[in-house]
Amino acid sequence: MKLRYMAAAAVLISAAVLAPGATASAASSGCPAVSNSIWAGYAVCARNYTYIGAVWTVPAAHGGGNKISADWVGLGGLGTGVPLEQEGTVSNVSSGKALYYAWWEHVCKKCSRNAVHLNVKKYPVRTGDVMVASIAVTHGDRYDFKVTDEGRRGDHYRWYFSTIKTFRKENHKSAEVIVEDPFEAPLTHFGKITFTQVTANNNVMGVYTPQKFTLPDGKVSVSDIGQTAEFSVTFKHD
Repeated sequence: MKLRYMAAAAVLISAAVLAPGATASAASSGCPAVSNSIWAGYAVCARNYTYIGAVWTVPAAHGGGNKISADWVGLGGLGTGVPLEQEGTVSNVSSGKALYYAWWEHVCKKCSRNAVHLNVKKYPVRTGDVMVASIAVTHGDRYDFKVTDEGRRGDHYRWYFSTIKTFRKENHKSAEVIVEDPFEAPLTHFGKITFTQVTANNNVMGVYTPQKFTLPDGKVSVSDIGQTAEFSVTFKHD
C-alpha cells in the first residue's frame, strides 16, 4: 500500500507492492528478495493463497504535526506488477489531531488503483476498537472483503462491512499482515499493536515459516511469530 499526504491530513489514496531489490534477502519462507522500507510484520509465500485474516486492536494515534500508519491484511503484493488486495485501518495524526478510518483496496499492474475509504459515519473507527479483517477468494475470481468492528475490548458489536468484487486471472503467491509506514513518512506514535488469529489459507501463519519485515533505523520492533498466529509491532521512534 502506498499512502500520500493531501493538504494537512495524511490520507490513504493508493497502494503499491514491494518490488524486487537488493537490500533484503529472501528467507526459507520462499518470499522473493525485496527492498523494503515501509512494511513491518510478516508475509508468507511459495504457494497460492486464497485466504488471509487477523484480529487487532486499533492503537491510539499520538505525535504532533502530521503522522501516519496503516494496519492491514493482504493477498499478493510481493514483486513487480503483482496484484494486491488489502484492507485494514489507518491511525493518522493531522495537525496534532488523531484520525481513524477503515479501508479496502485492489491494485494491479493494468488497472486503475481503487482505494475505498469506509464512510466514517456509517463505519466509525475508534482507538481501542477490536477489528476482525479477512479477505477470501472464492470461485477462482471472487474476492470477499470483510471487516468487523467488535467495539472496545471486543465486548460488543459495532458494525460489519462486506463487499464482493471480481478480479479475473489473478494468482496470489503471498499473504501479509502488516503495519505500514508509507513513503517513510513520520510514523504515528502508536505504542504497541498485537495481531492475533493470524491465519493464511485457514491455517496459522506461523506454520508456513513466514518472512519477517521491519522498518529501517529501528523505528519499530517486530516480535517473533514462531509457529503461532500472533505477533506484535512496537513503536520506537518516527
